[in-house]
Amino acid sequence: VWGGGGGGGDWEELRGMEVCDFIADVACQANESDWNGQSVSNLLNGLARCREFGWVSESALQRVIVRLGDIVVRTPIYMFEGVYDAQNIAIVANALARCDCFNQSLMTHLALVAQQMHPDSFDVQSISNLANAYAKLDPYSDVTRGLLEFIAVVGLFLEVSDGFTPQAVSNLANAYA
Repeated sequence: VWGGGGGGGDWEELRGMEVCDFIADVACQANESDWNGQSVSNLLNGLARCREFGWVSESALQRVIVRLGDIVVRTPIYMFEGVYDAQNIAIVANALARCDCFNQSLMTHLALVAQQMHPDSFDVQSISNLANAYAKLDPYSDVTRGLLEFIAVVGLFLEVSDGFTPQAVSNLANAYA
């Protein structure tokens, strides 16, 4: 199921959807206190990948996004340090962008949390993924504009040798276009 190849055909896709929908259902039933930045970002990134393969139903995906979005938004910002780092915030935003899912409260909350982080918390990959995700999902909002201004400042602290790969540069160029 997970290999993406092997000629399983319709059975493989059906089995993949059953598994991914089951994972989504279990995730929605998990205790709120059991979630952290890494588990949220890993699940949403994995389900975004499953969506690309057609292995998760839109209804299951939306249930997870709403449930995890509510949990993240209810988490006090002071609890984010050491729990939701810049990389995890970028992964969550990027997963939502890959799913074309705009969750206003979650995206606003993550942008505000990111803007309260020290510039040293970010690397090239996290700023390029954040910028690209917000520019794709909500390009004209004040939230995106504020986040992009913050990311521009953070980018000034980074050195070219810090990982400005062609992909990172193209993501940033796309976000600011």
